[in-house]
Amino acid sequence: MNASVLGLSKPEIDERLDDILAFAEIGDFIDQPVKTYSSGMYVRLAFAVIAHVDADILVIDEALAVGDAFFVQKCMRFLRRFMEHGTVLFVSHDTAAVLNLCERAIWLDKGKIAAEGAPKEVADAYLKAFFESNQGASDTTKRNDEWHEQQRKRPVPRDMRQDIINASPYRNDLEIYAFDPDAEGFGKRARSWKRCCSTTAKGTR
Repeated sequence: MNASVLGLSKPEIDERLDDILAFAEIGDFIDQPVKTYSSGMYVRLAFAVIAHVDADILVIDEALAVGDAFFVQKCMRFLRRFMEHGTVLFVSHDTAAVLNLCERAIWLDKGKIAAEGAPKEVADAYLKAFFESNQGASDTTKRNDEWHEQQRKRPVPRDMRQDIINASPYRNDLEIYAFDPDAEGFGKRARSWKRCCSTTAKGTR
């Protein structure tokens, strides 16, 4: 019935049924009433159906919020293939999924557009607002020149992780990134976290 609502004829449904069931991977439960399904099983079957219809635009509203990691990866691979010829409107609170899939993002807050643009910029703005709503506004006070001068005079600490990388066959493919205490952060704890990590990296704690 769902496939019919989405535009497939009876012969088309019969032709694609085996592929739909293989995509859903719910086994013998396919013969049980849908009302007995768990939320994960329901989403599996629903996504399997839309993956086999002839659509130009797909609207995915929190469909990947349930289900195991393997099924989510299968869905993401399908969506990337679909985006080669169609359009996906992906609705989610999962910023990692948005960054992974989307080319453009819109943040809606109480029905109004709070931000739109590159996914990374919109995701950062969303997370900043989330943390500040729980912790208060960020402390954006910059360290003074004297503090920076003291940091520059300290000897460069030896990074023990380099020993592990040097012993690895992947040593030419791995890179250690130095901790940057002046990197952007948000929430009241961002500044105290920077101080903690900075002093730990210097070997003073």
